[in-house]
Amino acid sequence: HFVAGILSDLLDSNNGAIRSSAEYHLGVCLRELKLPTEALVHLGNAIKTNDSRYLREAVKSIVDDLPEMHEIIVGEALTGLQKDSVIDKVTLNQVNYLRAKFYLKKNNPAKALEYAGLVSADHPSYFKAQFVAGIAEYTLNKHDSAIDRFKKAVSEMNRRKADKNAIALMQINLARIAFQKGRYKDSLEAYQNVPKDHPLWMQSLTEMGWAQLQSKDFPSAIGNMHSIHSPYFDGVYKPESYVVRSIGYLNICQYADAAKWISYLDHKYMPWVKALESFNKGASPLKAYDLVG
Repeated sequence: HFVAGILSDLLDSNNGAIRSSAEYHLGVCLRELKLPTEALVHLGNAIKTNDSRYLREAVKSIVDDLPEMHEIIVGEALTGLQKDSVIDKVTLNQVNYLRAKFYLKKNNPAKALEYAGLVSADHPSYFKAQFVAGIAEYTLNKHDSAIDRFKKAVSEMNRRKADKNAIALMQINLARIAFQKGRYKDSLEAYQNVPKDHPLWMQSLTEMGWAQLQSKDFPSAIGNMHSIHSPYFDGVYKPESYVVRSIGYLNICQYADAAKWISYLDHKYMPWVKALESFNKGASPLKAYDLVG
């Protein structure tokens, strides 16, 4: 704490070399004090100076064990990096992944694709970078390229038994792209391969129902929604599933069942809609923050 105070005072120095040194060492010091958000600010400032004395270690420190919530902020800091050559290969892979994620967030898919492609296949962030690259290709209307990329990546991840979260994200996006292109068989296959122990599985079942409706497989769509509507999943937010089930019943002429499930949708969720409307009439940002907190 004593050192952090001294370094903070040095940030006001008129000497640029002293300021960049203070930024770097204060960032490292704050990491040791378990103050990651403040540490990222000062490490990011140290990187922006491109001071070769601290650049390598500042970059290594800022990407090390980085929480996902800070990836975009750090990615932005790394876009100003002018001396990639001083960074070791492992760190540079992580830097390029973070750059790719930042550019995708900022609606620059071409840049995102470029940097995602620079992440080596042997790096831990490779498959996450492939996901970013696939989304960038989709945004650039390269749908077939995105589908091929996702399929290859999922196949390799399944072989390695690696990164279940990335598998789920790729499978559900692969299914959505195939659905958009009218390739319902491919869409269904991708939805079926979303891991059942992943939080996206429930969402994938509902979306699969739409693909089954488009394929005119109405009994399967109804069956999937029947599974979702079991008491085991009673606490899950799933209003769309009641619509899918009702449409399925309509198409096999079971009108009473269709009316029943639409009525149940109103019964289950309309009180929440009314409560939200009432809350929003008198809500302020502070009141909303206090409620969530």
